[in-house]
Amino acid sequence: MIVATSADLCWASYMVIACALKLYFGPDFISPESLSCQIYVLFNTGNLRLSNGCVAILAIMRYMLGCRKKEVKNRVWYCLFMLHVSICIGLSTVTFVRWDGRRTSSGIICLQFFRADDTSINLMIFHTFYYLLLCGLVVTFYFLICKHWYIHLGKLKKSAIMNNEIQSVKVFNIQQRKLIVQGSVVILSDSITFIPSTVTYVMKLFFGYHRPPIVDAFIVWSLATLPIVNPLITLWLQPEVNAEFCSYYFSISEKLRKLIRYIY
Repeated sequence: MIVATSADLCWASYMVIACALKLYFGPDFISPESLSCQIYVLFNTGNLRLSNGCVAILAIMRYMLGCRKKEVKNRVWYCLFMLHVSICIGLSTVTFVRWDGRRTSSGIICLQFFRADDTSINLMIFHTFYYLLLCGLVVTFYFLICKHWYIHLGKLKKSAIMNNEIQSVKVFNIQQRKLIVQGSVVILSDSITFIPSTVTYVMKLFFGYHRPPIVDAFIVWSLATLPIVNPLITLWLQPEVNAEFCSYYFSISEKLRKLIRYIY
């Protein structure tokens, strides 16, 4: 959780700085095949990959503990986490060593493994497959989590109907609708993020397709949706995190109110 949050904060901070510099210096601030392009790949793609992998591991943990009621030894989670971090570091290191970050057709961002050689093509295939794997894990396990609790709430609602507990039925209906919205947000956010990018890459690989600037700009926008949605997913679908967030929120709000009363 801490790693995912740190990665998202790092990504957000860098994007604010990079966008401000691009507005001031123009699009050539990130020139093709430059050091700034390689750094952009590290902070943009690297942090997105790291964050999404952590969210995928959290989804599996949540499903196993909350739905299946099975405790998995901590060393399994540590091994999964270390494997994911190793892959992220490995891909970022290879990009720097090969100087393989390239500016896309829109000039907005740089992406890795865009050289026209077999090594870059194979690395890009692995990179794309790994992204899709993480995305698939998040969608699958959060869908199973939502399904499990939707069925559980349905059973509780039937019991409340039999006991003529009208208020409880209303609460269960609200919770079921909330689960549907949560599941839809997860599926749509991950699909919007990776499907356009993956489809156009496959078209490039097999048909020589090159994304025009407007398509590339849309894909850049889609890639930015996931780190924005990930915190919402975590707060919605992790009850303990949700409760902790609410407690911090109310605590800080109360302190601010006291400070305002003291000043005025």
